[in-house]
Amino acid sequence: MNRVKNIVEKIKTEITPKKTVAVVLAAAVALAGLKLTGGKKQAGGNIIPRGTRTVVLASGNLNESVTVTGTVKSCETVNVTGTVENTTVSEILVQVGDDVEEGDVIIKLDTGKILESIEKAKQKLAETARQAQEKFDNAREALENAEDTEDDADKACDSAKAVLADAKTAFGLAKEAVAPQQAAYDEAVAAEQQANTEMNKAVAAANSAYTAAENAYTEWQDAQADYETALKRRDEAAARGEDTAEYESALAEAENKKAEKENQYNAQKESYESLKATADSLVSDFKMKQETVKAARAELDTAKNTTNYYVLETEYNSALSAKDKAKANLTVAQAACEKAEDDYETARKNLENARTSDELEELYEKYNDCILTAPARGKVTGINASVGGNANGTLAVIEDTRHLKISTSFRESDVQKIETGMECIITSDANDRQLSGYVSQISPTASGGMNSSGDVSFSAEITINGTDHGLLVGMNARAEVIISQVSNVFSVPYDAVGTDENGNSVVYVQNGEDFVPVVVTTGMETDYFIEISSSQLKRGMVIRASADETESGTVVFDEDGEEKEAAFGMGGMMPGIGGMQNGSRPSGGRPQGSNMPGGRG
Repeated sequence: MNRVKNIVEKIKTEITPKKTVAVVLAAAVALAGLKLTGGKKQAGGNIIPRGTRTVVLASGNLNESVTVTGTVKSCETVNVTGTVENTTVSEILVQVGDDVEEGDVIIKLDTGKILESIEKAKQKLAETARQAQEKFDNAREALENAEDTEDDADKACDSAKAVLADAKTAFGLAKEAVAPQQAAYDEAVAAEQQANTEMNKAVAAANSAYTAAENAYTEWQDAQADYETALKRRDEAAARGEDTAEYESALAEAENKKAEKENQYNAQKESYESLKATADSLVSDFKMKQETVKAARAELDTAKNTTNYYVLETEYNSALSAKDKAKANLTVAQAACEKAEDDYETARKNLENARTSDELEELYEKYNDCILTAPARGKVTGINASVGGNANGTLAVIEDTRHLKISTSFRESDVQKIETGMECIITSDANDRQLSGYVSQISPTASGGMNSSGDVSFSAEITINGTDHGLLVGMNARAEVIISQVSNVFSVPYDAVGTDENGNSVVYVQNGEDFVPVVVTTGMETDYFIEISSSQLKRGMVIRASADETESGTVVFDEDGEEKEAAFGMGGMMPGIGGMQNGSRPSGGRPQGSNMPGGRG
């Protein structure tokens, strides 16, 4: 029995996928005469071998897919690095293979020098804070004093305003009491000023006329002298017996000028005398207005004395001056208070700053950096440190062993059919579970050189869904990338479909002890199976596994040497012939140029 099993397994490893069904069945017949006991006779006289291989028709899903293998890796790998200079490793708390949670302490560095520096920085900070506190206390006291001074000045200003209001009221009553006398006095003063203005104008006009009259009199006297001189010259010429005609003409001209100047003088004199009379009248009127003002002033003074006006006026003016002074003092106090507030705020900020130190914060950060923790949950896969050794660089490696991916590659003949996001079915020899995932990355450029068949490959990553996968980093895994899928259809192995004399695709359905052809329509093809459809097909029908009757007289044995029956559903392989379950596609792809029954291949 074991000899039979070993021979079958050997044959299974030496044949191409598409010919697996026929070859393995034939091999089983050749090897297992001990299990084949003859056949039954068909109606046409042909013998149906007892070991004829059949497929039980069932519906299911059919996948067009590409299957690849790869290595399981972590989706996230983090390095724990030491960043503190001039320090060493003091303690290592984990080992390779340990599981850690985010925040777990894994390595401690030597903190001796840092603690010494922290102590010195704290002492320096304490002295700075003491000085800042002292300045703050002084600024606060100065502010309190300035606020008190401002309050006093404000109260003094309010008091001065109140005194001024009272003085203003009293003085206002006094002014109201003397208002009639004040009005009469103001009216008299206005009349006096008007009279003074008119008098001054009249006096100025009279004086101007007087000056003009004096000038006209002088010109008249000069013309009189010229006339006397011309008369004397004529008389002397007549006495000498000379012709006096010329002298007579000059005398006549001088006489005319004397008369003209005399007339001008008389006119100026008359104007002056008229203006002088007006001025004299206005002078008298002005003097009368002055007397009226004196009388009104006397009455006003009497009224003011009676009402204590001058005392109240003095008190009012004093209160007004005191109020102005108090307001000025308040302004000064407010400015001083504002400055004290600014000084206080500056001292407060300086005190806050003095309580912290950038140097100390940096030292604390260095101290914290000496406690190296796991930045993420995972498994420690590398320790690159030793106690007493240098603490710089990558000291530990942590990988997320829950979220995994498969590092693989796609052949150039497949890569253009595959896109990121495509669903994958993942299996591994490590367990018998079927996992799901998706294509998460495809390199846009080929990696490495050509393989032995002349193909190049494109590196890719397939992310495994979920965390309950039972895989370990470094294991090998297979992934079937689902390119397309049809659901709830019938499918059979390629060899089960043939071609009749009319060129139709047919399968052979068992009818009693016979197999009769049924015309079908084919659909999606995978490496091993083909979709078929027909109104005559029913679930549970038994179909001959090979359309070629000469290749169907075969049987397959299980591990115990017994005949093994199998139902071929959607995407299913015949158990025991090296196929993958649930539509998985064996690596290597569908064979090209196979001699399939009915001309397929």
